[in-house]
Amino acid sequence: MTSLKSIFVLAVLVFASFIVHASPIHFDLRASIVEDLDGTAQFDYQSADLTATIFANVGVLNRTNSGFGVDIVGSGCDNSDAIDRSCSGAEGETVSVWFDQRVHLISATISGLTGGDTARWVLPDFGFQDFQSAGIYSFGQDVYLEAGQAFSWTSIADNSTSTQRGFSFDGFTVSTEATQAKSVFEPATTILFSTGLILIFIRRQKQTTKSQKDYIFYP
Repeated sequence: MTSLKSIFVLAVLVFASFIVHASPIHFDLRASIVEDLDGTAQFDYQSADLTATIFANVGVLNRTNSGFGVDIVGSGCDNSDAIDRSCSGAEGETVSVWFDQRVHLISATISGLTGGDTARWVLPDFGFQDFQSAGIYSFGQDVYLEAGQAFSWTSIADNSTSTQRGFSFDGFTVSTEATQAKSVFEPATTILFSTGLILIFIRRQKQTTKSQKDYIFYP
């Protein structure tokens, strides 16, 4: 029984060594700190040990108390804190995000999306998906981005005839957890594993020797 307990404990420790724990990392684009970063077409936003680069295809990124989006300064026909289309029906504003390391995309949040407007997210290798209501949207379990790959939000339809309403890109959540178990033990784990095997072997040897002595037949 003792040997079985030892084997079980060792198995648990070894299994745990293969698991990389990582908490979700949230980037709040409506946070006041973003107002210190915006005003340009691109800025870096760090949360935990992860850096996200936020980029606008036109104009400058802009955060206000009402939303986060793209401001085409001086256009006269733009919702300055939303992702929208111009009154002329030209290509919609797009905000893209990429990271300095591989990430698992978990969710993204948009708000201010009303009837007639359409928000689209675009994911490398996964295509795109359109949304016509605000909310927190999950990317799914198997959506990963390599370092430098970007996902983006863009406005593809708007029923406004004057100032374009569009939508606010409020934030996103990712994780940096590994997708595969470690293929090589770390040094400490190797020592632990080896020591455990040696102790189990010695214990079983002692039990075997004792058992053999108990059954010796003397004529």
